[in-house]
Amino acid sequence: MSAVVTQTAEKVKFLSLYSLFLFALSTLQATPVFADSDCFDNNCDQDGKYWVKIKRLPEELELPAWGGEEVVSGSTGVSSGKQFCTIAFLEGSPREMFDLQITIDGSSSSGQYLLNNGGYSIPVTFEISDTTGSAPQAKQIFTPGKRITLKGNNNYQQCRDNELTISASVARQDIIATARTGTYTGFFRVSSQSTMDATSLGPVWMELEVEIEILPVIQILGLEDIALQPNGNSATGSHQFCVFAMGANKFALEASSSVGAERPNQKFALQNGNSSYIDYNLVVSDSAGKRRFYSRRGEKGGFTPTSDQQCLSPNMTVNVNAPDISGATGTYSDTMTFTVTPD
Repeated sequence: MSAVVTQTAEKVKFLSLYSLFLFALSTLQATPVFADSDCFDNNCDQDGKYWVKIKRLPEELELPAWGGEEVVSGSTGVSSGKQFCTIAFLEGSPREMFDLQITIDGSSSSGQYLLNNGGYSIPVTFEISDTTGSAPQAKQIFTPGKRITLKGNNNYQQCRDNELTISASVARQDIIATARTGTYTGFFRVSSQSTMDATSLGPVWMELEVEIEILPVIQILGLEDIALQPNGNSATGSHQFCVFAMGANKFALEASSSVGAERPNQKFALQNGNSSYIDYNLVVSDSAGKRRFYSRRGEKGGFTPTSDQQCLSPNMTVNVNAPDISGATGTYSDTMTFTVTPD
């Protein structure tokens, strides 16, 4: 009997100590630094009842991969759920809202924000705007080292009523000027601060990483109509054009004929009306001396592009030859399509 009593007393003592430990642990956790659950690290600042906050900015803004578009852009906005916001206010019922100033700091040079890939850089433009149903704000473009003012509005008192979108965009001309493919990344700090009733708060901030992948791209410039000149029983014509490539040392060229697509073996032909045809062929050559013969739809490689993105000097020549035009009268035509891809 005594052995059983001793074991029971020890068990009770252990449970008491365990309960005391839980009570002490919850006491230590009972007082958070901020009353707002979205406040952490450096994104909120408080002086009595004065507050400035920046919340829910995503850690990363990934732009779509670029493959030749004039402008590629992306934004911090999402299709559903709460979005990025920043506000300054005096707590009360109701709150008194204040103007605040917002900046973006990070990689920049000569008044432009930059995304970097090793020793290469591409300018990126940031713009801020309101979202549907939120406090109205004018669209504004950020400049390194300068502040943008957002207006406080007493009709929109919660951060969820002041949701914003930061958009990042990269222009094709800037990508082409860099002439290097790969992944470009920039690290930026979005900061807010406010001065209200002589109480200075902030800056508060959150970090934003911006990334874009630049894919290889090839461009054809200078293609025009070619008029064939009769010479005895044949007709010939030629034309110079330009192929620029970024991220590719060689390219392949596919030639396809609109008329030929409807003929056996897709053989190239000029057509007059519905039934008269003249066969023709092409010789395509580059400035490095590569020559390829085409008489039907096909792709052939080994061509060398130019690295001059403005294509100031043609680097490609197409020679057209219709070997037999005997007996043909009237106007014959076809539409030729050239498609180029990295080789």
